[in-house]
Amino acid sequence: MNYQDYMNYHNISDEKFELLKKVNTKIGLDKTLHVIFVYCPPKLGSTSLVSSIRLSASHIFKVLHVHDEQMLKILTGIEGVTIQEIIDFNVFLEKKVYVIDIYREPIERKMSEFFGKIASYHFNVTNRRIESYSLPRIIKRFNQIFTHIGEGDYYLEKYRDIITYPPPHFDFVTKYISHKEGKNLIYIKLRLRDSNKWGEILSTLLRTEITIIRDYERKNLPLADLYQKFKDNYILPINFVDYLRNDRRLSFYLTPDERKEYIQRWSNITEQAFQSFSDNEYKIYSMITDENQSRIDIESEHYFDDGCICRECSKMRRLVLRQIKHGVKPTSRLSHYVITIKPKQIQQEIPQQVPQQVPQQVPQQVPQQVPQQVPRPIYIIPTPQKQQPNNPTIVMKLRTSRFHR
Repeated sequence: MNYQDYMNYHNISDEKFELLKKVNTKIGLDKTLHVIFVYCPPKLGSTSLVSSIRLSASHIFKVLHVHDEQMLKILTGIEGVTIQEIIDFNVFLEKKVYVIDIYREPIERKMSEFFGKIASYHFNVTNRRIESYSLPRIIKRFNQIFTHIGEGDYYLEKYRDIITYPPPHFDFVTKYISHKEGKNLIYIKLRLRDSNKWGEILSTLLRTEITIIRDYERKNLPLADLYQKFKDNYILPINFVDYLRNDRRLSFYLTPDERKEYIQRWSNITEQAFQSFSDNEYKIYSMITDENQSRIDIESEHYFDDGCICRECSKMRRLVLRQIKHGVKPTSRLSHYVITIKPKQIQQEIPQQVPQQVPQQVPQQVPQQVPQQVPRPIYIIPTPQKQQPNNPTIVMKLRTSRFHR
């Protein structure tokens, strides 16, 4: 597709085209020919997917993780473009583009999404404060918004080309759906329940070996104990079982046996019916909660691998990948800050150690020993004298040895 055809087909103005070029540069897509958009709702296991691809193939792919345009605006400061427009723009630039979404069963997804913002959004308090709340109070709030959170399916409802040509069913043999649009765009749908097969699936689709790691699991995050307590004690209201039975996504992404087992597991123990917020009540709830929220949760620095491809990070990435393949716990996060900047800051913060001056020990004054005067030997050298006539006496002369002069 040439420039004019692209502009006309997507109804792009010259100003929008320049903005898209700016966006590409801002998010680092201008220096790569292979792009992966992990474009899906939150709390589906997407962080593990992003870190795994970065760990295994940052030398090939630039991976962008985004949930919606609001997240894109907060992370980049750029607005006025949609994620689909960024995808289309990179396809126009003849880059190889992959777009990935994940399916997660409804109740687990709702629980994870609820706890992801339970303190900052749903109750607008600190984590420490939320830990003091009673479990019935937390469960009540969850049930009030149960039918309104954890909804939507990007693959079937947001990906434009999939909406135009929807798949008839999920492929339960390969454990994924793959839709190729043109020669450079591929849409992929995975299931979280198949995460143990993601390495094999992605290695096939991306044509390079992908090693899967667990990243950003709820059990390792703040409020992990409260979350586990919530899951252990939560009982599904009886009328929510009908919600599961009527969930068309559950029917699409699970086999009949998987769906039957899932519904049966949650309907074994139920409690009395609960009336969730109506659509209008939830709108009011969301409006008030948005206004009261004191801090916005955009988790931009929570990845095991942040995707930096500088020399130091690439070297550490190879080491960590070797460790993981041999069952060794990684020694470091693959973060440019952790690997290169923080160590230098720590080094600067350490005061220079001045070598401790050990007081010199003054040697005790030993009285100088004056060498004893060795008496010079006296040699008696006979000196012959002129003989006096008729006098046999010899006169002796004293002389000091020349060695002691």
